[in-house]
Parts: sequence; C-alpha cells; structure tokens
Amino acid sequence: MKIGFRKIIIVFFLLFVFSSIITKSSNADTVAIVYIEGTINEGTVYLVKKAAETANRGTLILIINSYGGYVYSMDRVVDAIMTCNCKTIAWIPPGAKAVSAASIIALSAKKLYVGEGAVLGACEPYPPDEKVESYIVTKIKALLSKKEVENPEELAEKMVRKNYVMDFNEMLEKGVANGKATTLNDIFEKEGLKDKTIVVIEKDIITEVLQLLFDPGMAFMFIVLGILLILLEVKVTGFQGWGIIGGVFIALAFYTLDLIGINILTLTLLALGLFSLILELKKPGIQVFGLTGLVLIILAVILEYYNRPYITFTVNIIPILISLGILAGFLFFIIAKASETFKIKTPTLEEKIVGKEGYAKTDIEPGKTGIVYVENEDWSATSNKFIKKGERVRVVKIEGLKLYVEPIE
Repeated sequence: MKIGFRKIIIVFFLLFVFSSIITKSSNADTVAIVYIEGTINEGTVYLVKKAAETANRGTLILIINSYGGYVYSMDRVVDAIMTCNCKTIAWIPPGAKAVSAASIIALSAKKLYVGEGAVLGACEPYPPDEKVESYIVTKIKALLSKKEVENPEELAEKMVRKNYVMDFNEMLEKGVANGKATTLNDIFEKEGLKDKTIVVIEKDIITEVLQLLFDPGMAFMFIVLGILLILLEVKVTGFQGWGIIGGVFIALAFYTLDLIGINILTLTLLALGLFSLILELKKPGIQVFGLTGLVLIILAVILEYYNRPYITFTVNIIPILISLGILAGFLFFIIAKASETFKIKTPTLEEKIVGKEGYAKTDIEPGKTGIVYVENEDWSATSNKFIKKGERVRVVKIEGLKLYVEPIE
C-alpha cells in the first residue's frame, strides 16, 4: 500500500503542532518558586530565567533575602521577571531583607508580600556615580508608580540618595507591599494557589559555575591568568594552545566588567573554537585542539541560549538538534579524513640532506671539521677520509647541524 508524500508531511506537521500545544500548555497550573539569596550575579540571572520558563502561564514566586549585587545582573533579572508570561509574586520572609539591587527585584514583581521584621531599600550604588544613581532613581520611580504608591519620585529619591530603608509597617502603610505573609502557605491561600503544582527551582552546577565565572571579583584574576597564558604561548616553541585558553579568560573578564556584551563574548568563544578545530584539521588525530574547539563552541551556544529568555528545548527541537549534531560530527569526520589524505608530509632535515651532493670549501682532514656547500648553504662537516678544497662530496649522515660526508670517486 502506497502512502502519498503529502500525507506523510501532513501527519508530521500535525504531530509537531500537537506536541507544541502540549508543551506550551503544560505549565499553566505550575507555581515555580525560586530563592534569591546572597550576591545577585549571573548565577541569579540563570536561576530566575529558569524559574520564569518553568512558570510560563503559571505563577512565579521569588523568595528574597539578599543584600544586593551587581547592577547589570539586576537589570537582567528584572527584565526576566517583567517579561515573564506569568503572575509574579515577591516575598520577603519575616526578618529577611531586600537591600540595594534586591529591593528593585522585589519591586519588579506584580505583587509583594512581606513578613514581620522584613526591610527593603538602601539603594545607593557603590561606588557612587551620578549617572547610575539617576538611572536607579528613575527605575524605582517607574516600579513604584505601577504599584500606585503616593509620591513615587520622592520615595525613590530617598531610597537612592539617602539610602532610606522601609520596615515591615512602612511598606504596608505606603502601599509598597500588597500584604503580610508569614509563611508560603499564607501566599498560597491569598492567591488561590493551594491546588497548583509546586516546583522549587534549586541551584545546580551551572548556577555555581556562572556565579564563579561571571563574578567581577574574579575578573581581574582572569585577566592576569589570561595575560600570563598568552605570554607563555609566545615564549614556548611552537603552538601549544595556551593562547586560546588565555583569550577565553580575558573575554570572560571583559564581559564580567561590562566592557563587552554577551554577543561579543559568544562570538569570541565561537571564533576561538573554530580556530582550534582548524588546528585539529591541520594536525589530524586525537588532539587537545579538537576537544578544546568543541567545548568552546558548545559554551558559546549555551551562553547565547540562556541570553534569550523563554526559549526552551521542547520535545520537537531535541531530535532536530541531535540530528544536526550527528550530521556536524559526520562532516567533521569526513573533513578530517580528507585533510589527512591530502596532507603533504613535510620532509625532515635528514631526509632533505642525506644523499645530496656538494663540494668542500676547505680542506677536511679525517676526524676534523671543515666547511662544505650543500643545498645552497654552508655546513660544518667531517669525514673519515681526507678531502681537498673544491672536491665533490656526498652527505652520508647528519647529527644536529653537522654533516658527515664522503668524497665522490
């Protein structure tokens, strides 16, 4: 029985659409809970983005207890919260704090609940910078205006310029917080979330690695290591790959210090990865260059992927990526084999010189050294026979840069 090609295409299309619908609707009743603790950095960005993806069309709850962190990371966290296709709720538990960058994250949620003893504020950037302060004031003012707080500009100015901190009662009185919540169950009851699926987004190895790699405190160490590795590459004989590792360290440091954007970072890693693969093709075999190149390219893809919110690996895309990966591996194998087949072997010095003929430029006594002219160069040479100046000679051996010759009869 024959099945038309068009029917096959239609079946695959319907399966694609059906699986997409299932994937997109699977999070409708999900409550994703994420803890924002410690320093706010790129690890926090990754964690919140992951939580926002999980909470798509559901509810995202941010439990905050932090003294703040880095402005560029805070901006990305706020962007992830405000663009999330979900209900967003921030909670500062009893006795906890949302200070500096953490307070702006708390205000970016649609609703804010607080426990007794909770505090929020102290948003003056450090080191002080007028432009940054004005930016933070404007940002807080916009968030307070959304909450319909009275005199949002005045309150924002106090929080930034005077490091003003609001306690539990003040947050409720000023309308900054939507209500009191002593436990998570209080929030579940008030928001009607008791029957929902609860998912707690835990820190994983990627979070820890990002916190280490993109911590500005480590950036200067990375710059020093990068420069030292590049100097090592320059000093050693031949290409060893240290320069590539040094380049990666410096690129990471520049991104962390906000000197380059994520796109430049990923392009740098991609370029270094491709360069490593080209080196592998020039020297076929299982070498460190090929593995380094693949790792750098994969890292570039991961960074670019997590820089684009809410793009998730659905059931449809995974088989496609696996197929593309297999195809790329097959092509790389073919190219490597072709490179190995067509590679012209570079002759050694011994293969170039031994058997070649020339003439003696000086007398050469047995066991002593003289000068011969071979292959358009002067060479130190010795022989076990006496050779007169101008006599034709043949190279029989080479040791280092010294030739062993014999007279041509």
